[in-house]
Amino acid sequence: MQEPARPHAIVRQQLEPEAEVDLSAIFARVWVNWKFVLVCGLIAMVAAWVAGRLMVPSYALDMVVKPVGTTGPSSSSALRALGVLQESPEESNLQELKLMLSSGQLADALMGEPKIAHQVFEREWDAKTGTWHQPQGLASLVKGWFLRMNGMPAWQPPTVERMRAYLRRRVSASTDRETGHLTVTYSYKDPQFARSFLLETYRISDEILRKQRREALDTYATYISRRVGGVTVEAYRAQLVSLLVDIERRRMLVESNTPFAGEILDPPVIPALPSSPQPLLLMIAGLVAGLCAGGAISQYFKGPVRLGRTSRGGD
Repeated sequence: MQEPARPHAIVRQQLEPEAEVDLSAIFARVWVNWKFVLVCGLIAMVAAWVAGRLMVPSYALDMVVKPVGTTGPSSSSALRALGVLQESPEESNLQELKLMLSSGQLADALMGEPKIAHQVFEREWDAKTGTWHQPQGLASLVKGWFLRMNGMPAWQPPTVERMRAYLRRRVSASTDRETGHLTVTYSYKDPQFARSFLLETYRISDEILRKQRREALDTYATYISRRVGGVTVEAYRAQLVSLLVDIERRRMLVESNTPFAGEILDPPVIPALPSSPQPLLLMIAGLVAGLCAGGAISQYFKGPVRLGRTSRGGD
């Protein structure tokens, strides 16, 4: 007596023929319709080229900043214990500079620079009237409608928070593990403005950090000066005086005209060609996408696809 087939075996037999993909048939159908596939690729390539021509070119500029070398006497260890200095002052200053490039303090300072703020938010600035206004365009109207639907104002003049978001979105900074150098990158459609923007953000950030260190040194100098007057132990008093001398030396370095947090090693250079869009890459991507789309569409036809008249498999 023949053993009845098990249910799971029947299900496997029903699914296996449908799960198999005949690659040879797919490539054969693409080969038969190679003209149609090629035309799809060429159309997509031309469309990508046109899209690239319509895009606004952007120039990416880099600036390399190196640590500022500082040396000090043995009393520097005591200053580190007090918190005036970090374990590695040069690297710490450069890391603080990296964080400052996306900080609210820098954003607030940049909003106080009319040339920078007006250029960054140029679509919202009217030079004739000297006032901010809601940007025009379909995207702005849709965004304003969505905000009004959620009970928020359709538009507000640029704020410090928006400038900070712009910095986080457009300015990137990376530290080289071997050299410790900081590379700052910024992209904009106007290369001249991009260069001045990088230099200005570096200058303002360096001045903010310089001011913070000056205030910290002044605070500790005032504290130690008060302690010196009430100390009677000569050894302890000599140590406090040594700290005051070291603080005063560092005050002089902070007040000097030399860079504080980092020194520009490689200033930004205006490139001859924009970094984006890249027409060749766009055309190659369009060609590949068009060929893939044409190959996929050709699978719906049994025979060769006529460019003037198509015949579906069921016709």
